[in-house]
This record gives sequence, structure tokens and C-alpha cells, in this order.
Amino acid sequence: MIKFNLYSDGKVIRNLEELSDNFNIDDIYDYYQNGKLVDWLRMRNYEREYIQVDRIKGKDKKSVCDKLCLIFGVAEAGAAVAESIAHNECTVSDSEFDARLSKLEKAVKDIIEEIDSLKKMRASLAPKSGTVNQSSSPKVFPYVTTRPKLNLKIGDCLEFGSYYRTTGKNWKQIIRWLVLAIEGNKALIISVDGLDAKPLNDSIYYKGWSSCQLRNWLNGEFKREAFSEQERERIIDTKIDGGIDAIFILNDEEFGKYLLGINSRKCKATGYAKERGAKIDNGYCCWWLRTLGNASWSAKYVKTNGVIDASGEYVNIASKAVRPAMWIKI
Repeated sequence: MIKFNLYSDGKVIRNLEELSDNFNIDDIYDYYQNGKLVDWLRMRNYEREYIQVDRIKGKDKKSVCDKLCLIFGVAEAGAAVAESIAHNECTVSDSEFDARLSKLEKAVKDIIEEIDSLKKMRASLAPKSGTVNQSSSPKVFPYVTTRPKLNLKIGDCLEFGSYYRTTGKNWKQIIRWLVLAIEGNKALIISVDGLDAKPLNDSIYYKGWSSCQLRNWLNGEFKREAFSEQERERIIDTKIDGGIDAIFILNDEEFGKYLLGINSRKCKATGYAKERGAKIDNGYCCWWLRTLGNASWSAKYVKTNGVIDASGEYVNIASKAVRPAMWIKI
């Protein structure tokens, strides 16, 4: 199927950001009615929105518009109610209108409080000397397996372990890691690229990192496949969310603390990860965080532009890349 653009409020719509900026409920409702909205979302790999739109049932325009506004986060459901009232397409009692307005005002208040909280967090994590931003070319430490001592600095890269390059053959390539933090004789590192594409959990429900399948895979199969026995001795077991892990993925707080530069937040996928299903946009992929999203079936992830999607994605979807992280002896 050939890709096509939508038009909303007289503007060309190529992605969700443009849809949000130029949202016109009449235009979007028409695209929903003729099926083009679902096709447009599916072709651009907006899986969460595609699934939600596809599940909308009923023929009542007000109800459909409410749901579309909620899905795309545009002016909440109150926008659709106001639009319907303006066109005399439905009638709403005073009590119902007041209830909806109160709900909308509370949602806006919660958003403002969350923004203020994030601003305070950002201020407390202001860049310090050595903070990772990758604004200049980092020093690269070639394959470090046999080096007894590493003189690393935050922002350096090192080569450590190897993982598959393609699904067709058992070829492997050396893994590059970015140094995020140094504490005494140990360093926190994260893979520069997305190494594989896997769901966070096999089940649609996500009860946290301690019981998810991705954790088991990283500390089991991945650890055995990517590192030799000598290399595994260099990896430090670390307390993560109440458990002990050798390898893990970042949560949203660690993301904000260690990755302040956009170049370190944006991630490219290896050829193997692409073959395994990692979705690519403008050369970059989305990658998982271990933080719960806004529902029991979702977890937060980093979008291709390096920004966290706070609402999250279905945890059993395999289109997100995996960027392993770990502490190693230096």
C-alpha cells in the first residue's frame, strides 16, 4: 500500500506531531469514517493509536469524536463535546456538561503539576562536568576484554562483548558502549545502538521489571551469547528495583540523570535489530525503558526523536529496540 498524507485544518499531516498541531475534529472524523485514518496510522507504524482507533465502536458522532480526541491527546474529550454543541448535533444537560468540564479542568491541573515536577527534576539534574551529551567525538577504547585497568571518562566509548550482526548467519560484531557514570572502580555503560528488538513482556500485563521476560532474557540468553566467561567476570551484579541483575535497561529517572544530550538519547538499530522488527524513522529507532506507563499493559519508551513517550506502549509489542545497560569493573 502506498503511503499517503492526511490533511487537517488545511495543513498536510505527515506524523502525529503535525496531527496534534493542526487537529481539526471534523477532518479527522471524516478520515475515521472512510477508513483512511486507520490506514494512515498503520502505514506509519503508530501501533498504539492504530489499535485504539480500530477498536472504536458505535456510530454516534459525539462518542466517536470524544474517543478520537482522547486517543490523540488533543483538548481532551471536552473539545468534541463543544464542537457537537456548536453544530447542534447533540444536546448535553447542564449537569453532564459541568461534570465533563470539571474532569477536563482536573486533567489540565494534573498536567501542569507534572510539568512543574519535571522542571524541578531537570533543575536538580543540571549538567555537570563530564555529563554525557556526546556533543563532540568521544574517545573510543578498543576491545577491552584483556585490559586489567581502564582509564575511562564519562562520555567515552568502549568495545566490549559481541552480538549478532544478521539473522541469516551466526556472524557477530563487537558491541560499542557509552560510559554514563563512574563510581570508584566501576562504570555504568549502555549500548550505543539498539542490539535487538523484543517485547518487554510476553503477557500484555506488566507488573514491573522484577517479573518481566526481558529481564530474564538479558540476564540469561543475552549474557551468555554476548560475553565470554572472562568478560562476564567483569560485569557487576547490581540491585535493580529490589532484585539483583547483571544486565538491565534504564528507567525514566536514570534516563533523565545520565542522558542529557539529545545525541545520546537518540538511538540507531543494528542490522540484526532491524531484521528482528525494530521500527525505524529517519534512521533512528524507539527503545524500551523499564518504567510502567499509564496503564497495566504499558511501559515507557524513548521515541525516535530522543523524547520519552510517557503514556507508554503495549509491553508485548516487539517493535522497540533494546539498549542493555550494566556496571562493569574498570
